[in-house]
Amino acid sequence: MGDAVRLRSRAQWFRQSVDLGWASDSPGEGFDGWMISARTYRNLHESFYGLGPSSRKRSERYADHRLIQTQIRRSIQLPGSAWAQIWVEQRLDIVRGHEPVGDSAPPSPHLDLLTEQGEYGLWTVGLDVGLTSRWAGLQFHLRSTSGDASHELFGVVVDRTWRLGSDRFLTARFMLDRTLESSRDVPYFLLPRLDDRLAPGWDRNRFYGNDRVVMGLVFVQPIFRVLKSHRYEGLVHLGLSQVYDDVAEDFDLRVALGPHRDGLASGAVPLEPTLGIGSRFVALRGGNVIASAMLGFSAEGLQATTFRVTHRLSAWRPSVR
Repeated sequence: MGDAVRLRSRAQWFRQSVDLGWASDSPGEGFDGWMISARTYRNLHESFYGLGPSSRKRSERYADHRLIQTQIRRSIQLPGSAWAQIWVEQRLDIVRGHEPVGDSAPPSPHLDLLTEQGEYGLWTVGLDVGLTSRWAGLQFHLRSTSGDASHELFGVVVDRTWRLGSDRFLTARFMLDRTLESSRDVPYFLLPRLDDRLAPGWDRNRFYGNDRVVMGLVFVQPIFRVLKSHRYEGLVHLGLSQVYDDVAEDFDLRVALGPHRDGLASGAVPLEPTLGIGSRFVALRGGNVIASAMLGFSAEGLQATTFRVTHRLSAWRPSVR
């Protein structure tokens, strides 16, 4: 009767996860209802390079990180095109030690070390508020985590899309996340993260910091259509991003390609550029991405190659037709 259910699973040699979610209606524009989700996660080789912009690749550690997480979210449609979501989350993070990768050097003295092994029981209360107009999308989020550690975060995301002729699009995004307050022993996995998921070109889990700034442009170019129902598209992603100990003190509008990061934990920290080049196969009905691939480039070289296949089972029959 309109309910939506999603199940996702990952099975790899060192990383496994299962996600199960339910919504009282199909989430999307103007969604008004409840969402409940649960997740279990196990990663024996979760990379960690240290905290802050000075983290170095040769300091890489592998963490054994496990997670059990449940979340309840209430989505409310506000007057106009505004919306709000209130959510509560309970999570249990288990870190079962960590080890150097190959002949990795120890992290620099001014960097915090990887969270010591142990269990972290945490509760988080969050509020997301958004507004969508024909000009831009605006979203604010606020979360407060307490329990074995505490962390409060405020963030804002601004998106703007332009249509450049027939089916060509250019999207600009600005993202800021700022830590308002945290305990001294806050685990790294609660901090804002910068990696290939936000800026193609970085490794997975590449940077962690108290604050994060991400700016990007994405250009979409249609290449050809298939059966009048699908389209193959090319994408170019240009990004400027950085993590900071304190963005108010450390932010700098300069752009530096691969700056020497030692000693950047305080003072002016330049933004670093990244480039992503990829393509995707899209169902025109609903805009669902069926398959996508992306190569990422940064000052550290070719860092990310991703390939994803995603399709709703209920959409197979209409697609084949």
